[in-house]
Amino acid sequence: MTDAVADTVREEAREGAAWAHSVEPQGATEILKPLLPFAAAVALALLLHRYRSEAEVSAEDRVRLAVARLGDEIAERAWKLGRDANAEKQKQRAWSLLQGAVGAGFTVLARRAASGVWEGLTGNPSPRSS
Repeated sequence: MTDAVADTVREEAREGAAWAHSVEPQGATEILKPLLPFAAAVALALLLHRYRSEAEVSAEDRVRLAVARLGDEIAERAWKLGRDANAEKQKQRAWSLLQGAVGAGFTVLARRAASGVWEGLTGNPSPRSS
């Protein structure tokens, strides 16, 4: 390279560096705004690909699903065979009552424990919700 060409290259490099320092930094939104249409197109393409792959179910998968459903129905009917529906409902009600009673008891105990901790830490009576 000749000296004239080298000087021209150096001058252009200085001008470029000066321009880069004079530009105000942009926010992330200003940088990303032009990319939004592209990002939307990519997201749409991915969704369409996923939808197409889920929609195309093979015959083998259909047969497997049918057999699984049939097996579930057989298991459910076998479970219900010889059982009294009223007795099952009574068991469910008893379980719900037991669960509610235990939950209420633990709630009362937790509130008392929290009240004791509050009084121990602050020395003041605990604020009670009315």
